[in-house]
Amino acid sequence: MGFASGIDSIKKGAINAGTGEGETFVDVGHIVEDTAQWEADDITFVKHYSEFSGYPIEMRPVRNGTNAIRYQLMDVAADTLIQYLGGTVTDVVDSADEWQAPIEPADIEASFQVTTEDGTVFQINRAKVMAKIVGEPTRNGKFVIDVMAEVLAPLVAAAKPIKVIDNVVTNAS
Repeated sequence: MGFASGIDSIKKGAINAGTGEGETFVDVGHIVEDTAQWEADDITFVKHYSEFSGYPIEMRPVRNGTNAIRYQLMDVAADTLIQYLGGTVTDVVDSADEWQAPIEPADIEASFQVTTEDGTVFQINRAKVMAKIVGEPTRNGKFVIDVMAEVLAPLVAAAKPIKVIDNVVTNAS
């Protein structure tokens, strides 16, 4: 049975230039409750008709939309901001680090793994990372990093954009 439910972790990693797959995954940290979601694109069909038939002669599948993972991070520390938004960090001895935003948006790519509570792993081998700081400057508000990582074609032909790794324990039963 492949019941993939709940979330155990989201990890971000590097893209191996030789294999095109993700590697060296590190947990992203605390995710704001109920913000993580996997968005899958819809497949539509381009239909080709003949003048002599009301039925299509040929149908070609076309992706229509976005494959992406979205989540909000609670950690807005300088070291986290630079990973998702680029810019620079100034490390000052015996003082707080300081993050400075880039002049132009950063071009950041990474790989991601989403592991469910049953151990199933959904892996994105290459994604464009788009993030922004979102804040509620109120008494009970909070500032978070709103992250969207959109799936891109792999850099290596043998790699696939997305793969799902079944839970080994579940499959052994």
